[in-house]
Amino acid sequence: MDSKNFIFLLVLTSNYVYFVTASFETYNMEVIDGKIEHLTFHISSKDTDFGNKTMTTNGTFRWSFRRNIGETTSFRGEFFWMNADGTPLQEVDFNIFNNDVAAECGQDIRVDHNCFWLVTDTGFYFSKDTPGNWVFKYKWPLNA
Repeated sequence: MDSKNFIFLLVLTSNYVYFVTASFETYNMEVIDGKIEHLTFHISSKDTDFGNKTMTTNGTFRWSFRRNIGETTSFRGEFFWMNADGTPLQEVDFNIFNNDVAAECGQDIRVDHNCFWLVTDTGFYFSKDTPGNWVFKYKWPLNA
């Protein structure tokens, strides 16, 4: 067991002693633009804001992080499928990382976790470990 993945905390009170451990698993996230010519997105958490990003078809956006001690880390993704003139054709937002996604992606402190989101004209697909074995999760609100 790698000690860099844990925080050990001893809490002393007048009547009790608490021993708390928290893991800091590394999550590697990747958003892949599978088929959208004009995809813009904004990904943020309480502590991190990546700003607006525009991707090319088959482009990727990657980042890594460790969950906080309360395991409340959450990243929100706002996705905009834009017309060629820059006006929104479709838009959708959802949690691209939260406790549910962490459970799907894996929660083994011995390994890094790789989570992938594929954005296509039909919607949003999730995969863990390697890109592939896609599971459909969300659709664009309107038929494009």
